[in-house]
Amino acid sequence: MSVSEMEIVDTNGESISLDDKYKKIPLDALRVSARKKLSLYLNVQAEIVNDANGLVSDYNGLAEIVGFGFLEIKDFERQKNPTDELLTEWTNRPDLSPTVGKLWDYLVELGRFDVLQDCKNLIIRDADAYIRMREDIKSKESPVQEDMVTSTETAVDHHVDELCILCKDDVEKGMPQYFDAFVCYSPIGEDLTFVKEMITKLESPPHNLKLFVPWRDDLPGGSRYVIDARLIEMRCRRMVIIMSKNYQNSASADFQVKFAHALSPGARSKKLIPVLIECGIQVPQVLRHVTLCDYTKQDLKDWFWDRLSKAIKAPLDPQMSGYGTKVMASSSSSSLSSSPSSAPSPDIVSGGLGFHAGSNINIREQLSQFHPIPPSSSSTSISSISSADNSMSSQSSQGRPQHASCDPMEHTDETSMGPDSAVKKSKKEKRTTLKNIFNKIKNSGSSSNTSSHC
Repeated sequence: MSVSEMEIVDTNGESISLDDKYKKIPLDALRVSARKKLSLYLNVQAEIVNDANGLVSDYNGLAEIVGFGFLEIKDFERQKNPTDELLTEWTNRPDLSPTVGKLWDYLVELGRFDVLQDCKNLIIRDADAYIRMREDIKSKESPVQEDMVTSTETAVDHHVDELCILCKDDVEKGMPQYFDAFVCYSPIGEDLTFVKEMITKLESPPHNLKLFVPWRDDLPGGSRYVIDARLIEMRCRRMVIIMSKNYQNSASADFQVKFAHALSPGARSKKLIPVLIECGIQVPQVLRHVTLCDYTKQDLKDWFWDRLSKAIKAPLDPQMSGYGTKVMASSSSSSLSSSPSSAPSPDIVSGGLGFHAGSNINIREQLSQFHPIPPSSSSTSISSISSADNSMSSQSSQGRPQHASCDPMEHTDETSMGPDSAVKKSKKEKRTTLKNIFNKIKNSGSSSNTSSHC
C-alpha cells in the first residue's frame, strides 16, 4: 500500500489524511502564513537519522526526498529561512511535481506527523481558496449562454468553406469569377491615379480585360493575405505589379509579389508583369530577370497600353493553345510556295525516302552520267533527274541518235541493228539503270536511318 493510500491518525485517533481533491493543487497555492508555520518546524535541524529511509526529518531530508542535489541543499542552508527557500525553489521546478499532495506524502515519509497535525488546517484553507479562485475565473471567461443556443461544434455552418466567395463578383454572379490579371499596387497618391487610368483603358474596348483590383473588388471581413493568396493562385492568370516608391513601402504588395513568384520561380506559368510608373526605383531581386513595362518614358507612351494588354492576353502555355502547331504549319507552307532555286521542299529533296539524296556520294556519281552535276553542288534533287530523263526521251522520239549510250560496244550494236532499234534499246537500258539507282537509294535510306533531313 502506498503512503497516499494509508489512513493516518494522530495521537487522539483522529485522521490527518489529505482529501483527494487537494492532492493536485499546485504548491504555489500555499500562502505566507502556511509557509511560515511549516518553516517553524522544519528549520530546526534534526540530529537523528531515520533508520527506515536514511533521511533526517528537517528541511535537509525534505529537500533530498524532493530531488534537490547536494550543492542546492547547501545553498538552502545558507539562507535565512531554508524551508521557505526550499518551497519557493520547488514551486519553480515543474519537473519535480510541486503539488500539495506531494508535500503531504513527503512529510508522512519523513515521519513528521506533528507538522501535518498542526499545519493541516492552514493547508486546507489555502487549497480551498485556490479552488474558489479558479472557479471564479472560469465563470468570468465563459460567456453567458442559454441551453437552446447551438454550440459551434454542432452548428450547421461550422464546416463552411469561406474561401469559395472571394470578391464582389462572386456574390453578384453567384459563382466563382476569374480574372485576366491581379493588380498589385499601393493605394496611395499617384499609384491610385495610375490604377484608375489603367482600369479605364484596359477594361473598355478594344482591350476588354477583366482586372482584379484590391480595395475595389475584394470583400471586407476576411483574412487579407489568405484571400490574396487564393485569388493569385486560383483565379488570376497574370499579375500586374505597379512599381513605385509607395510599392516598396507596402507590406501587402511585397507579400503578393513574393507569393506569385513562389508559384512560378521562372515567371512562366504565372507571368509577372512589372509596370514602372516612377523613376529611380530599385527593382526587387525577384523581378530583376523580368522585362519591365516602362510608363515613365514619354516617347513610348503611345505603345504602352497595347503592349501591356497583349502581355496580359498572351496564353500561359503557347503549346497548349496550338501556337506551336500553327508556327510549324506556316513555315511548311512558306517553304512549299518558294521558288525551286531557293530551297527544295522536304518531300522533293528526300523523295519520301527519309534522307537527303545529296548525302550519298556514290549515287551522285552514278547519276552524273545522266544529268551532269557541278562539283560545287552540295545537294542533288531527284526532280532534276526526272526532268533530264524526260528531255532525253523527247529528243529520242525526234530521231536524234547523238544522245545514245556512250559505251562503244553498244554503239557497234546500234549500227548493226539500225537506228530505230538502237534508240529503243538505249532508252530501255537507261530506264533500267535509273530503276537500279532508285533501289539503291531506298536500301541506303532504310539502312542508315538518316531521316533528319526530312
